[in-house]
Amino acid sequence: MAILRLDAMVAIGVGEKGLPREVFTANLIPHKEGIEKKPFEVKEPVPFHSLDISFTEFTEALESEMGRAILRKTKDKRERAILVSVSLGSKEEQESSIKELRSLALTSNINILGLIKQRPKKLNPKYLLGSGKIKELIITALSQEATILIFDSELTPTQIRELGELTELKVIDRTQLILDIFASRAHSRDGLVQVELAQLKYLLPKLSGKGTSMSRLMGGIGGRGPGETKLETDKRRIGERISYLERELKTLGKGRKERRRRRGESQVPIISIVGYTNAGKSTLLNALTKSEVLAEDKLFATLDTTSRRLRFPREKEAIITDTVGFIRNMPLELMRAFRSTLEEMEDADLLLHVVDASDPDLEARIKTVEDILDEVELLSIPRLIVFNKAELIEEEVGINLSKKFEGLTVSAIKPETLKPLVEVIGKKLWAKGGLKPLDKNSS
Repeated sequence: MAILRLDAMVAIGVGEKGLPREVFTANLIPHKEGIEKKPFEVKEPVPFHSLDISFTEFTEALESEMGRAILRKTKDKRERAILVSVSLGSKEEQESSIKELRSLALTSNINILGLIKQRPKKLNPKYLLGSGKIKELIITALSQEATILIFDSELTPTQIRELGELTELKVIDRTQLILDIFASRAHSRDGLVQVELAQLKYLLPKLSGKGTSMSRLMGGIGGRGPGETKLETDKRRIGERISYLERELKTLGKGRKERRRRRGESQVPIISIVGYTNAGKSTLLNALTKSEVLAEDKLFATLDTTSRRLRFPREKEAIITDTVGFIRNMPLELMRAFRSTLEEMEDADLLLHVVDASDPDLEARIKTVEDILDEVELLSIPRLIVFNKAELIEEEVGINLSKKFEGLTVSAIKPETLKPLVEVIGKKLWAKGGLKPLDKNSS
């Protein structure tokens, strides 16, 4: 009923001689924010001759009530999303991934209406979801007036098109959501170029001439009409823009290489802060250097590389750099685009791997970061694991974490906990005696 956009349905039972028997009725009901229930109700059957209802008055009252429900929501202009998770992994892995998807959606200022999840034996190649879950998804989206569906899995171009046509809603996947967040948070020329390049490379294979809007334009023999021509034009323009951005990225890379060369000549040690997104890297940088770099309790608050001077006793100093946070299943397009930024870490003498000590999935996130460092060939650089947010855990837990991973536990919002960290960094950067900086080779 909800899928067919019907307000109500009536089914009349027929007796042996063709006479009417019981009457079954069902109707939609307005969705109320914050209340989880089915979007329809089914009435108890009544004998045909006992049915007493004016459907004109009933449907007018129902439409009026639904209209009032809609008016109450128009003040909120945010996208209204249903999150969708389809996983072949364990239940724990799925729940952890859903939690992260929810955080990504909130970071993007999306109004989350609900969640549809499934763990099938095999994936539906066309819709990802099984037929029953697809119906549940459509009914939930219609009843809650969703405007967008966000899938936790990466979708193929065909799946995005088919799901969009079936649900008549915008459909995006986790990769596009992350790209959208990056686009809204990049500010430097480096960051803007890298994000736009990643977005275009993600978009290019998903362009199709078979969508609703294109199909009306296509014509001629074999369907090679104006629609197909426009598609080819769009692809060519995107290809040209990608080539331009790649050239600009190389030019910007030369500037970064020159800055790194000058740093190498200055013999000042370099520290790079790395870690999972929202682990508190920027907050730690601010605490160590008394800076005011933007630090928010959101995913990917920092995209642009930020460098500050960190002073040590005996007039020594180092350059400490904050970098973009990592995330599991990092979109390939982003990894490629941000490889040039990650190259900044190649000249580091020490990597501070910051971990959220209160995160229940911290071991999995440590592995994610190490896997990415391995992929960009940075595992050979000395690393120190720093467990941040000690104020959120028991002291004994922090001690055990430090012993297990040979790291330190600190709280970036409690400066008194940072002194041991500064001392350990100093010992790792300078030889015994504490007077001579480590040798630096020019880039």
